[in-house]
Amino acid sequence: PTRNRPQELAKTVRTIQGQISAMKASDKVEVLISDNTDEDTLKVDPAVWQDGNIRYMSNEGNIGYARNLNKLIRNARGKYVWFLADDDMVQEGAVQSIVACLEQQKDPINYLTFYSGAVWGGETDDNFYFKNCTQHYFANGKDFLQKYWRNVIFISVNIFHRENIVSHAKEHGLFENRNDVYQNSLMGLSLIDRLGHVQVIPKTLVFDSYDKKLYSPFNSVSVPVLEYVKLLTQLRALEVHGACLREIKKDVDASILSNGLRFVIRKMETTDEFDYAAEYRKVIGNKELYASSRAKAVFVYALFKLNPMVVKPLVKFLYAMKGKTNLYEALRKDSIYWYQEMQKKSIKVSYG
Repeated sequence: PTRNRPQELAKTVRTIQGQISAMKASDKVEVLISDNTDEDTLKVDPAVWQDGNIRYMSNEGNIGYARNLNKLIRNARGKYVWFLADDDMVQEGAVQSIVACLEQQKDPINYLTFYSGAVWGGETDDNFYFKNCTQHYFANGKDFLQKYWRNVIFISVNIFHRENIVSHAKEHGLFENRNDVYQNSLMGLSLIDRLGHVQVIPKTLVFDSYDKKLYSPFNSVSVPVLEYVKLLTQLRALEVHGACLREIKKDVDASILSNGLRFVIRKMETTDEFDYAAEYRKVIGNKELYASSRAKAVFVYALFKLNPMVVKPLVKFLYAMKGKTNLYEALRKDSIYWYQEMQKKSIKVSYG
């Protein structure tokens, strides 16, 4: 899935296709692209993709990330489908490792994943989901989810048995249930919970990169708070295993509080006009959410509405009580830096 990122898309496709060509595996692996780009100047010329195993589909404008992802799943022809973001960094030998695992499999595989890395503030972490992982096959999906469900959130490490994911999505109405940020997670977590048979490749095959300049109101409120809350309520409706839901709820609650305090600091340190309180009202008004999670949203909302002269020493005190004064100062500086960057340039955040 891609949108408004032709340069990133081209780089990713060239990397993938180079590996496929080196393996002489164009008869085994296809590359399927569905383009949500809504600006003519950013549209990709289909002639760019000359290889016979690349199929490019251009949508009429932006049909939304979830519908775009669902379209790809339905149109793919392989036995397995690998979801891949257009801007993630595929490592050398990744395609070969995946194909080899699937061809040599002794046990059934419904969900295949692998180690992944990221660059955070200039520091490299080449395995941030599977620390101390010694088990690499899980017949029972619940055993995997209780430890490693966060891995499924990262789109580019999701590989599914296509027939089973399509059947699962149809049975539970997931092609109609549009989660425009965590659609892959909604499908993946619920499928793993029901069908199990998870294989982990113990190699880092993809790197995600983090750019603090893209920390806009959209992906600092909607994604880590509102969309996270939506994912939790959707998984509850699907009756995903309670132990997994409890782990996800811990992260949702932490996100509501930690991001909320970050936004409160941002409002205190800058003249940012974005209405974060309004976003938190949406969490408070979500009757499907756990009451304890809504209570945490009420606390953050109250901080937004109080006089800044009262809030500033209170928030500073909260961080000091937890021994996190240094974090408080870092968030202050980050807020100022973020605001300065937002003033310098118009930032666009897009999802394929």
